[in-house]
Amino acid sequence: MAAKILGLVAVCILTAIPLWALDGGTFIYDPNGKRDPFVPIIGVIEGPAKEAADVTSVSTIKLQGIARNARGEWTAIVDGEFVKEGDQVRGVTVKKIEGDSITVSIQDKDYVIPLYPNEEGR
Repeated sequence: MAAKILGLVAVCILTAIPLWALDGGTFIYDPNGKRDPFVPIIGVIEGPAKEAADVTSVSTIKLQGIARNARGEWTAIVDGEFVKEGDQVRGVTVKKIEGDSITVSIQDKDYVIPLYPNEEGR
């Protein structure tokens, strides 16, 4: 009986260890064929939430997410579009992306947009 339990525990432990960890290699995530985590499971997105007109006020820009890939490059989701540093969205230039904010330029003036605008200390 003890041998069966010990064998079951060994199988559980071995199956819990990722195979890439056994060979000492580096794990590389392959998103092909996987669901986009930023697309809602329920409901349909009916195109951009805002018109294509140029932005004139920073208050109309919505920062929806920030992520960094395996190479350390930042990407932000601004008004439903994935952007990198230097990209433009509705006339707004994304100058810098950091872990908790982005810096944009509107009509040659820079603004910092925090990812969590209503929470202090984040």
